[in-house]
Amino acid sequence: MRIACCVVLFLIACSAFASQQAVPDAITRIEPENLTLLTHLTVNLSSASNGLTPRFDVTGTVTLGGGLTVNASGAPFPTGNTYLIIANDGTDPVVGTFLGLPEGSIITSGVQSFRISYVGGTGNDVVLTAIATPVVPMLDSLGLFVLAIALAAFAIAYRS
Repeated sequence: MRIACCVVLFLIACSAFASQQAVPDAITRIEPENLTLLTHLTVNLSSASNGLTPRFDVTGTVTLGGGLTVNASGAPFPTGNTYLIIANDGTDPVVGTFLGLPEGSIITSGVQSFRISYVGGTGNDVVLTAIATPVVPMLDSLGLFVLAIALAAFAIAYRS
């Protein structure tokens, strides 16, 4: 009966978070005994509150297999900052990964990128680490004109 109650409460909690927006200065925590995420999970990160919602504090096992979407909002996140998705107490490892996201994968939300780890925190937590987003150089109209001239000159020289 205890397991059935946990599953029902977990399903209710997950459906509530599917439409939940990030609340500044608040981290929503869910504290299941065991956590199995085989469907899609969306987490919201806010640079304004330096927080993530939802956050799972698990006292038992963690099993992953569903997808993960990260919605990051606000100013750029400082490189190296970590954001705990699942705090897994004890020493039991996380079983599985989010769909298509093995250890060290990069997840991008808008212009912000994060690296995921399933062995972060105390060694068995799921964390996102903000990483530097590469800057893509932009050409103004003069730069594009010069590039076009250079390419035309190269094409003419190549024909000869």
